[in-house]
Amino acid sequence: MKIEPISNGNLRIWLADEEVEEWGLEDSRGKGLRRLVRHALSAVGRPPMTRVWAEMIPVEGGCVLLISSPVHSHQRPMVYAVGADELMEVYARWRPALEEAAQVYAMGEEYRIVLYGEQSDGLLREYGTPLGSGEGMAAHTAEYGQWVGEITAPAPVPPVGGDRER
Repeated sequence: MKIEPISNGNLRIWLADEEVEEWGLEDSRGKGLRRLVRHALSAVGRPPMTRVWAEMIPVEGGCVLLISSPVHSHQRPMVYAVGADELMEVYARWRPALEEAAQVYAMGEEYRIVLYGEQSDGLLREYGTPLGSGEGMAAHTAEYGQWVGEITAPAPVPPVGGDRER
Protein backbone atom coordinates (compact mmCIF):
# COMPACT_ATOMS: atom_id res chain seq x y z
CA MET A 1 0.00 0.00 0.00
CA LYS A 2 1.21 3.46 -0.88
CA ILE A 3 -0.54 6.50 0.65
CA GLU A 4 -0.03 9.89 -1.02
CA PRO A 5 -1.38 13.17 0.39
CA ILE A 6 -2.67 15.22 -2.55
CA SER A 7 -4.23 18.68 -2.88
CA ASN A 8 -6.34 20.18 -0.09
CA GLY A 9 -5.87 17.31 2.34
CA ASN A 10 -7.17 14.56 0.07
CA LEU A 11 -5.44 11.18 -0.20
CA ARG A 12 -4.55 8.81 -3.02
CA ILE A 13 -4.03 5.20 -1.92
CA TRP A 14 -2.48 2.59 -4.22
CA LEU A 15 -3.43 -1.01 -3.39
CA ALA A 16 -2.38 -4.32 -4.93
CA ASP A 17 -5.04 -6.99 -5.56
CA GLU A 18 -3.93 -8.85 -2.42
CA GLU A 19 -4.33 -5.72 -0.30
CA VAL A 20 -7.84 -5.12 -1.68
CA GLU A 21 -8.76 -8.59 -0.49
CA GLU A 22 -6.85 -8.22 2.80
CA TRP A 23 -8.72 -5.00 3.70
CA GLY A 24 -12.05 -6.53 2.66
CA LEU A 25 -12.81 -3.80 0.14
CA GLU A 26 -14.99 -6.12 -1.91
CA ASP A 27 -17.45 -6.15 1.05
CA SER A 28 -20.44 -4.01 0.07
CA ARG A 29 -21.10 -2.94 3.68
CA GLY A 30 -17.94 -0.80 3.68
CA LYS A 31 -16.45 -1.96 7.00
CA GLY A 32 -13.08 -2.65 5.40
CA LEU A 33 -13.14 0.72 3.68
CA ARG A 34 -13.80 2.54 6.95
CA ARG A 35 -10.88 0.74 8.61
CA LEU A 36 -8.61 1.55 5.66
CA VAL A 37 -9.59 5.24 5.67
CA ARG A 38 -8.94 5.52 9.43
CA HIS A 39 -5.55 3.81 8.95
CA ALA A 40 -4.60 6.08 6.01
CA LEU A 41 -5.60 9.28 7.81
CA SER A 42 -3.63 8.21 10.86
CA ALA A 43 -0.60 7.35 8.70
CA VAL A 44 -0.41 10.92 7.36
CA GLY A 45 -1.08 12.54 10.75
CA ARG A 46 -4.68 13.60 10.18
CA PRO A 47 -7.46 13.08 12.70
CA PRO A 48 -10.16 10.54 11.82
CA MET A 49 -13.15 12.02 10.02
CA THR A 50 -16.75 10.92 10.23
CA ARG A 51 -17.54 11.78 6.61
CA VAL A 52 -15.31 11.22 3.60
CA TRP A 53 -15.92 10.43 -0.03
CA ALA A 54 -14.12 7.43 -1.46
CA GLU A 55 -13.72 6.48 -5.09
CA MET A 56 -12.21 3.12 -5.98
CA ILE A 57 -10.66 2.96 -9.45
CA PRO A 58 -9.53 -0.44 -10.74
CA VAL A 59 -6.06 -0.50 -12.28
CA GLU A 60 -3.97 -3.39 -13.53
CA GLY A 61 -2.82 -5.39 -10.52
CA GLY A 62 -4.98 -3.58 -7.95
CA CYS A 63 -6.81 -0.30 -7.49
CA VAL A 64 -6.39 3.36 -6.66
CA LEU A 65 -8.56 4.70 -3.88
CA LEU A 66 -9.20 8.46 -3.81
CA ILE A 67 -10.27 9.82 -0.42
CA SER A 68 -11.78 13.32 -0.27
CA SER A 69 -13.17 15.22 2.68
CA PRO A 70 -16.31 17.22 2.07
CA VAL A 71 -15.39 20.89 1.65
CA HIS A 72 -17.27 23.08 4.09
CA SER A 73 -17.62 26.80 3.55
CA HIS A 74 -14.83 27.57 6.06
CA GLN A 75 -12.47 25.22 4.17
CA ARG A 76 -12.70 27.21 0.95
CA PRO A 77 -9.54 29.13 0.13
CA MET A 78 -9.20 32.20 2.33
CA VAL A 79 -7.14 35.24 1.29
CA TYR A 80 -5.33 37.46 3.80
CA ALA A 81 -3.40 40.71 3.35
CA VAL A 82 -0.15 41.11 5.33
CA GLY A 83 2.75 43.54 5.39
CA ALA A 84 6.39 42.46 5.16
CA ASP A 85 6.92 42.39 8.95
CA GLU A 86 3.73 40.43 9.52
CA LEU A 87 4.72 37.98 6.79
CA MET A 88 7.99 37.30 8.62
CA GLU A 89 6.01 36.58 11.82
CA VAL A 90 3.73 34.19 9.97
CA TYR A 91 6.75 32.37 8.48
CA ALA A 92 8.38 32.13 11.91
CA ARG A 93 5.27 30.79 13.66
CA TRP A 94 3.80 28.55 10.92
CA ARG A 95 2.92 25.10 12.32
CA PRO A 96 0.38 23.66 9.89
CA ALA A 97 -0.93 20.14 9.50
CA LEU A 98 1.18 17.86 7.29
CA GLU A 99 -0.74 18.54 4.10
CA GLU A 100 -1.59 22.18 4.72
CA ALA A 101 0.28 24.86 2.82
CA ALA A 102 -0.37 28.45 1.83
CA GLN A 103 0.55 30.36 -1.30
CA VAL A 104 2.21 33.77 -0.94
CA TYR A 105 1.88 36.52 -3.55
CA ALA A 106 3.39 40.01 -3.66
CA MET A 107 0.91 42.76 -4.53
CA GLY A 108 2.49 46.17 -4.52
CA GLU A 109 4.13 46.74 -1.13
CA GLU A 110 1.92 44.15 0.58
CA TYR A 111 1.54 40.42 0.38
CA ARG A 112 -1.44 38.13 -0.04
CA ILE A 113 -1.58 34.71 1.58
CA VAL A 114 -4.00 32.16 0.13
CA LEU A 115 -4.77 29.46 2.70
CA TYR A 116 -6.43 26.16 1.83
CA GLY A 117 -7.52 24.61 5.13
CA GLU A 118 -8.20 26.09 8.51
CA GLN A 119 -5.60 25.01 11.05
CA SER A 120 -3.45 28.14 10.63
CA ASP A 121 -6.42 30.47 10.28
CA GLY A 122 -5.95 31.89 13.81
CA LEU A 123 -2.34 32.83 13.08
CA LEU A 124 -3.31 34.62 9.89
CA ARG A 125 -6.18 36.44 11.60
CA GLU A 126 -3.69 37.65 14.23
CA TYR A 127 -1.09 38.97 11.76
CA GLY A 128 -3.15 39.63 8.64
CA THR A 129 -6.42 41.09 7.45
CA PRO A 130 -8.97 38.66 5.97
CA LEU A 131 -9.93 39.86 2.50
CA GLY A 132 -12.40 37.15 1.50
CA SER A 133 -12.80 33.52 0.59
CA GLY A 134 -13.57 31.31 -2.37
CA GLU A 135 -11.98 30.09 -5.55
CA GLY A 136 -12.64 33.40 -7.31
CA MET A 137 -10.72 35.36 -4.68
CA ALA A 138 -7.81 32.89 -4.83
CA ALA A 139 -7.78 33.05 -8.65
CA HIS A 140 -7.79 36.87 -8.60
CA THR A 141 -4.82 36.85 -6.22
CA ALA A 142 -2.91 34.39 -8.42
CA GLU A 143 -3.66 36.36 -11.58
CA TYR A 144 -2.76 39.85 -10.33
CA GLY A 145 -0.12 39.02 -7.73
CA GLN A 146 3.47 37.92 -8.19
CA TRP A 147 3.99 34.44 -6.76
CA VAL A 148 6.63 34.51 -4.01
CA GLY A 149 6.44 30.95 -2.70
CA GLU A 150 4.66 28.52 -0.49
CA ILE A 151 4.60 28.40 3.30
CA THR A 152 5.07 24.85 4.53
CA ALA A 153 6.61 23.33 7.66
CA PRO A 154 9.38 24.02 8.44
CA ALA A 155 9.03 27.54 7.12
CA PRO A 156 11.83 28.99 4.98
CA VAL A 157 12.72 32.68 5.10
CA PRO A 158 10.83 34.57 2.38
CA PRO A 159 12.28 37.33 0.20
CA VAL A 160 10.97 40.72 1.33
CA GLY A 161 11.33 44.38 0.41
CA GLY A 162 14.23 45.02 -1.97
CA ASP A 163 15.24 41.34 -2.04
CA ARG A 164 12.38 40.26 -4.27
CA GLU A 165 12.07 40.89 -8.00
CA ARG A 166 9.35 43.24 -9.15
